[in-house]
Amino acid sequence: MTTDLRKSSLVMLFSLMLFAFLSSCGENTGTTLTVDEEAIQADIEEDADEIYGLDIMNEDDPSSFSKSSSTSEAIDPFAYGRRLRNRQVERRALEFEVSETGQTAMVTITFMLRGQFVIRDRDTNTNTKGIYLKPFEHLMQRKATFQRNPDTLAVRKWLRTSVTPAYGISKNGTMSLTGDIHITVTHADQSVTNYTVSSDPLTTFFTGATVPTIVPGDMVKVEVAIANSNAADAPYGIIHRGRHAQPLSRLKQLFNDNGENGDATAADGVFTTQWTIQNNGIMGYHLGVLDFFTTTTIFDDTLPYNSLVVAFPYNKMQ
Repeated sequence: MTTDLRKSSLVMLFSLMLFAFLSSCGENTGTTLTVDEEAIQADIEEDADEIYGLDIMNEDDPSSFSKSSSTSEAIDPFAYGRRLRNRQVERRALEFEVSETGQTAMVTITFMLRGQFVIRDRDTNTNTKGIYLKPFEHLMQRKATFQRNPDTLAVRKWLRTSVTPAYGISKNGTMSLTGDIHITVTHADQSVTNYTVSSDPLTTFFTGATVPTIVPGDMVKVEVAIANSNAADAPYGIIHRGRHAQPLSRLKQLFNDNGENGDATAADGVFTTQWTIQNNGIMGYHLGVLDFFTTTTIFDDTLPYNSLVVAFPYNKMQ
């Protein structure tokens, strides 16, 4: 494999097992929780699907890896994906900040993706296949706010009021967001709703009223300003979105910075993707996962895994 492989010759789809909450996996708070902290932790565990999200795809079986539609070089990756160690997401810590009044709280949730990035390729001259493995560690964080329930008789003593996107880069990763993430929703009547995620995603809090909301027929455009400290090794990204009735099934779509598919300016470091919301799939809350790799992560077996992920909530309504 070489770095000369061109992404224009591929239509690559990524699959990311992300945010499966397993309370048995390595919590490391290091302190004894207070009654309030225990109550908030219980609420987080009960709402794991919304706070952590669901597995996007089980990649333990290579048949579920992302695949390219064509090849142009003698050796070219035709499938790749992540395999999590023990097929688990490891929760590392919950950090609580309860206000002086005792009426509100904020929790920083830290968890780890750890395992192997697997690349399968084929030598088109001999039709032989090879497998390349790259170990990875990917620390993720997300914040959530809570308010004490005024109904003292309620089962839930705390009510979740907002969440940030989840954000993280891989160990020794060299990519960074260089600007805000812009989400533009153009409705059927041509009115427009804009949403913004800060370049520091953990400072953007979404409430039930402010979470991005879409309906069938809407056109959605997502713009991400991102760069690698090694300019010669460009970012390569995809968005995981939607959810079909088939469990764990997600739609995946490439970003581009070549002036196509809604991208305003080619090669300006702002990656864009857009699509029209279809009247299918499951309604309700979802995670839109912005999943970026360096090009060499996929196309050069000698260089390490290098990734940046942002996952934000959105609501699909009928």
